[in-house]
Amino acid sequence: MLNLTVRETFLLSVIILFCAFCCRVATDDCNPGQSSPGWIYPRGDVHVLMGNPIEMYCTLNQSHPLGVGYTSQNLSFVVDSNENYWPVERINNTAIRLYVEEATVSPDNHYVVTCRLGEKGICTRHVYVGYKPAEVTDFQCISYNWERLECTWNAQPNPIQTIYTLSYASSIMSRRTVRHTCPTSSSNATTCILKQPTYKPTHTFNFTMTVSNALAKLTQPLGVLDHYAVGKTSHHRFILKNANAKEIT
Repeated sequence: MLNLTVRETFLLSVIILFCAFCCRVATDDCNPGQSSPGWIYPRGDVHVLMGNPIEMYCTLNQSHPLGVGYTSQNLSFVVDSNENYWPVERINNTAIRLYVEEATVSPDNHYVVTCRLGEKGICTRHVYVGYKPAEVTDFQCISYNWERLECTWNAQPNPIQTIYTLSYASSIMSRRTVRHTCPTSSSNATTCILKQPTYKPTHTFNFTMTVSNALAKLTQPLGVLDHYAVGKTSHHRFILKNANAKEIT
């Protein structure tokens, strides 16, 4: 057993209270900047692979004025509507656990899960059930008057925000890689446009697609686009296949 002086005991108490305060602030993202009568863990949006379980916890803050006199018996999880209650397990006097063995994709793109204290919602999470990144298909590029290169592809629909980053080596000899994100403002994108001075028709482009979301990340080699292999008419369309560019007339 430790023999602490009065000063050491006081300092230890302050440290413990400070840590508890920091943990509470870190946990309380339900009402940013304010104390909350309860919290949901995990924090923020929840991303789940289809078929995997959904597991969430709601903890009552009994030190909050709205939590005084209540226990976990007064907590519940509501999904999407006031009538849709999901079954919960009571962990202790202040916490409940929500567990769904096999998650399915929401017809509304995501579930809105709310922890309620009696009839009052105290914290809400958006739960996205979806898929890991998949390789793109039908990748092809069109050159418009040698002024811009527009590349398109097909992507698997996914409720989980998925980012497509098109990378290319602009010169095989120098091995210099220039990165281009397509586009930066939206997810599940299927188009990337390269313009001058980034796009130069005298360059050879070796394309690679990086597909990423909250569940995983993959890198997909797409092939080489060689402008020297074709004649310079007004418009050229290329399909990248087996690392070779094929012109379509």
